[in-house]
Amino acid sequence: LTIEPVVEELARRAQIPAYVGVRSDGQVEVSQVKVPLKGSSVGVVEGFRGPSHALALGKVLLAGMGSEYVEEYIGEHGLEAFSPRTIVRPAQLHAHLNKVRMVGVATDFEEFAHNLCCVAAPVKGENGRVTAAIGLSTTARHARNTGQQLVDIVQWAAGEASALVREVAYERGNGCPG
Repeated sequence: LTIEPVVEELARRAQIPAYVGVRSDGQVEVSQVKVPLKGSSVGVVEGFRGPSHALALGKVLLAGMGSEYVEEYIGEHGLEAFSPRTIVRPAQLHAHLNKVRMVGVATDFEEFAHNLCCVAAPVKGENGRVTAAIGLSTTARHARNTGQQLVDIVQWAAGEASALVREVAYERGNGCPG
């Protein structure tokens, strides 16, 4: 994706690792990781593939695909519990994803791993479809102390990244170098 500068800026502003996730065989794949200069790595590495239902990046991608796709995901991958907080009931996942669609942001608070908390928002292409998810990961304590700030900055980054994706698509569609 062409959003690397936004991911770097997100990590710099938040002073915690920033990520981009894309769909890969129903799971979320981390396609970019940026760690701030003085930051330490928290969470997952570039190339990591994992359960969409237990990670904020994956929830954004699932929400963007709609209910029928979510049913396919559940049928194919199941809703494995990675921690006591993981959503493992289909009805609960559907309700959670409906909220993600309405609010425009997904969170996971220790749903995948102990002391790992993430917030993510959708990157939308020219047709409004979710093409990727952009987010941050941090510790449980940091998430409790800065939750709304993290949501705000991730939503800002998602807007910037979406604008970049649409701009590149527009330029390519008009024969301009992109």
